[in-house]
Amino acid sequence: MLHLSDEQISDLLVGREKHIIQQMENVFKDYHIGVAEMIPKTYLTTRSGDFRAMPARWGDYSGVKWISVYPSNYKHKLPTIHGTLLLNNTYTGEPIVSMDCAQLTAYRTAAVSALAAKHLTLNSIVRTLTFIGCGYQSMLHMKMYNEIFPNIECIKLYDVNNDNISKLTHWINN
Repeated sequence: MLHLSDEQISDLLVGREKHIIQQMENVFKDYHIGVAEMIPKTYLTTRSGDFRAMPARWGDYSGVKWISVYPSNYKHKLPTIHGTLLLNNTYTGEPIVSMDCAQLTAYRTAAVSALAAKHLTLNSIVRTLTFIGCGYQSMLHMKMYNEIFPNIECIKLYDVNNDNISKLTHWINN
């Protein structure tokens, strides 16, 4: 079975924000008509964090995303979130690919956020974005929101860590 690393996944996703948003919109439409299915996630709690199992099916593919969330991992210089996605053929059950899914999850989260904003905004003109928390996820959200709202003129930032604000400001200005 093929395995894709987080770096390989990132290579597939970078610069494809518009396509990712469209695919997420397609999933929601297909969910509405029964082509896609997702059951509630299951949690396994530990003293330090939790694991989340998220099974889903979309047409020919079925899979489960297994995510760990350990908020204190920064003390060990580790990411808060680790994850793996296992993808199978829906009709035969044959395993197709396993993949690290930190990047996949981050892109999906930002794309779904932008998609929700698109459908919940009264008009399609958004000129100001505000980010509370200026880590990596904010950068991805900004990329996705830029695809949906090309008229953004003002970005407001807040984070308890001023270094995060500086890094995101630098990224925005370059």
